[in-house]
Amino acid sequence: MEMEMFFILLYIMLIFFSLLVSKLKYQKFFLPNTVFTILWATVGFLSIIGDIGALRPSVTIHGYAIITITTFNITYFIFTKKAHLTPSINNKSNIIYEINNKVVYSIEIIALLLISPNLLASLKAILVNGLDLTYVRNQTYILQRFDSQILMFLYRAVPMTLFSVVMLLAIYNLVNGKKKFLNLVVVNLFIEILTFGGRGKLWNFIAFFIGALIITDKLKSVKFKGNKYLIYAVMAMVIVTILRGEDILNVIKAAYLYFVGPFSYLELIISEPLRFGLEEPAMYGYLTLGFLFEPIVLILKALFGWGIDVPSYHFNIYAQKFVNIGDTSVVLYNNNTTMLYTFLRDFGPSGIIIGTSFLAWLICNIQKKAIQKDNLRYKIILIFMYSIILDSVRLYMLTNTTIFIIFITLLFVINKQKNTNYIDGIRKN
Repeated sequence: MEMEMFFILLYIMLIFFSLLVSKLKYQKFFLPNTVFTILWATVGFLSIIGDIGALRPSVTIHGYAIITITTFNITYFIFTKKAHLTPSINNKSNIIYEINNKVVYSIEIIALLLISPNLLASLKAILVNGLDLTYVRNQTYILQRFDSQILMFLYRAVPMTLFSVVMLLAIYNLVNGKKKFLNLVVVNLFIEILTFGGRGKLWNFIAFFIGALIITDKLKSVKFKGNKYLIYAVMAMVIVTILRGEDILNVIKAAYLYFVGPFSYLELIISEPLRFGLEEPAMYGYLTLGFLFEPIVLILKALFGWGIDVPSYHFNIYAQKFVNIGDTSVVLYNNNTTMLYTFLRDFGPSGIIIGTSFLAWLICNIQKKAIQKDNLRYKIILIFMYSIILDSVRLYMLTNTTIFIIFITLLFVINKQKNTNYIDGIRKN
């Protein structure tokens, strides 16, 4: 009991410290490090006071969480200067960024074509079994629709990532008072739910929206009209959860388990290291840098037929199967291992510091290019990185190709052009 109170106080102190230093150093409360700290500390706190029958996190898990929060903040404070959070006066005013609408609609069509085999298979299952989203979701795990990693990438990863690009652009427009591409997002959300029975894209909408509000300094604006879409997304997640067989009371439990469950899952993992691959040779960044390695491996497999497993495979083979993380009752769970599992697989216990430092450093660099350089492409990526932060307590989202595809796609979607109203930084009269 005394140890639990110690960790509760420590989590509260870390939130206070992160907010205080950020306010003093940057004159801002809501930044990547404070969002990260509030999320991890809150989950740690809830895992102590709550009880849903799952394994209670040990001192080791809370120790990992404290180290993770501290490492992220220290790295952020080192690599982020106050000047990085305001547009530089040296920015070339003759450069502007524009979203190419034709390209956006083109990638939407490509995504719809690629996802259509999965969608048709799910619609057939729904016609036979009714609108049972649990059945649809289980089918995606049991059958995976395609045996080939390349086909899985092509017919699932690519279209879902392209949907994410459209969503990112729509949300950026929305927080800036425009509804362009919002209709496409609604269509894509319905397709994702019907095809895979999941809530992933709805959660992405919420995470992207929060990120967009933060980087546009509109999070504190209660009057911001776009906030209603955030409420709609939350309501939709509740409805989808009910359609997956949960009653209203269990919806609250599911929401709690969604974020707090990963600490219990990680407790199970470290207590059974052989079962979850922790006793295998370290992978030395193959998973942490999966967003770079996975595209290369897929190209090599496609061109030469090499039998190399992509980074995400090394995660899925252990974490995708449902396991019981229950203590006093059966609690089936999968995938949500916290991001720390990935770092443990790569570097062992030292990976908690190495992996967390890398993530914070990467976010610092993207933020600098987005804000100080006023680069629209990096602003969109920064919104995506906020979703990585909000997902970090559940899992590490940079193991796969998502951010790589997003970056490449944005090169075509967002055009860099000269502003004819400026000549050498001087505005025409």
